[in-house]
Amino acid sequence: MFGGPAAFVERLDYLHDNQITYIGNEPAFLTVFQYHYAGRPALSANRSHYYIPAYFQPTEGGLPGNDDSGAMGSFVAFSMIGLFPNPGQNVYLITPPYFESVSITSPLTNKTATIKNVNFDPSYKNIYIQSATLDGKPYTKNWIDHSFFTEGKELVLTLGSSESSWGTAVADLPPSLGTYEGFGNFTTNSTSSASRKRAVRYAVAHILEEMDKKTGGAYWAETEE
Repeated sequence: MFGGPAAFVERLDYLHDNQITYIGNEPAFLTVFQYHYAGRPALSANRSHYYIPAYFQPTEGGLPGNDDSGAMGSFVAFSMIGLFPNPGQNVYLITPPYFESVSITSPLTNKTATIKNVNFDPSYKNIYIQSATLDGKPYTKNWIDHSFFTEGKELVLTLGSSESSWGTAVADLPPSLGTYEGFGNFTTNSTSSASRKRAVRYAVAHILEEMDKKTGGAYWAETEE
């Protein structure tokens, strides 16, 4: 409805680059990581590293907005841990932690989950995931569920200085109520040149056609049948 995943990325870029969104207000938080849904998790990592430390610093005025019982602090904590939650869903969007290793112990099970960065770079040039393993097995999804914490799993991320095809396949995108469309050949976990085609940008005519199918009289007529 926004013109395809490539157009969605363009709109997100415009939102952030022109400071239309304000990171000091909670509704802006998820927009930093919504690139995951367009098959571009690397761009989420890039935005995260822009806002931290540009707007969050360990000073008296180091929060960009009212903390509202921990909102600003939770944004920093989840961002730096590398697992940002989508409220209302059992979904944490994966980006590299800001540390070489992070461990979180579940108060329910007393098990400890760990995220490790391979090729960790303290200057933060290596902020793009190249590959990952979960409990020693290859893991390509760009999100993880809460069992990661309660079962004490280990997520190992291999990092690099440029965007990769990790987490970009349709099968690796976060759960969605809608159908993912317009992702070219992003349907497998292959790293061939064909599978790395960028997500498409729909033409205006295509958008109008799709809207006509899903809204107005055409929608209700189809529903009533």
